[in-house]
Amino acid sequence: MKPRSENSLDFNHVYLLGEAMARGAMRVRLVDDLEPVSLLRAEARPAQPVVFSETTGGKPRDILGTGHAALFLVSDSFVAVLRAQHSIGWTTFPVEIRTKAGRTLGGYQGFGVTGRCGPLDQSKPASVILPPLSEKGRAVAGRRGIYFDPSTWDGSDVFVPATGGYVFVLEHVRDAMQRARLSNVTFDRATEVELIAV
Repeated sequence: MKPRSENSLDFNHVYLLGEAMARGAMRVRLVDDLEPVSLLRAEARPAQPVVFSETTGGKPRDILGTGHAALFLVSDSFVAVLRAQHSIGWTTFPVEIRTKAGRTLGGYQGFGVTGRCGPLDQSKPASVILPPLSEKGRAVAGRRGIYFDPSTWDGSDVFVPATGGYVFVLEHVRDAMQRARLSNVTFDRATEVELIAV
């Protein structure tokens, strides 16, 4: 796929896909000896199901966090929304989820991202002062917004940057997932994300 023109990408319509950490939502951990980042970036294409085991929660939701940045397991409903939208830039891999009760949980797949953009541009975010995280904490220097050179975007609806553990989705993907009322899923507008400065 050829990159779209720089003017065709409006960062106000780009979102970070995330896990909502909903109360009671099941979380899992990777059991197999595989590199999580290579699974997320669809660089590893396992032929056999990748094994995960339940760690906390217990309530299956549409996104199951793994504790590895943006590596998620997603429900069949999540996948169905992407397919219905004819979204590009993503793939799945087979998984086996072992529950604490010793059963195997079906209806999930690993979520890999084939769409790409270039590295994050650290010069663009606005400098801000972030409020303390607790009563006794201190305000810290931060940055608002996550950006990259739009000319490096490959035109996918779902994509990851060359650096950083983020999954970007376009607004129409977010809208479709919200209409489907997928659970344990968050969307943060790229221009509004606040991060501690490093």
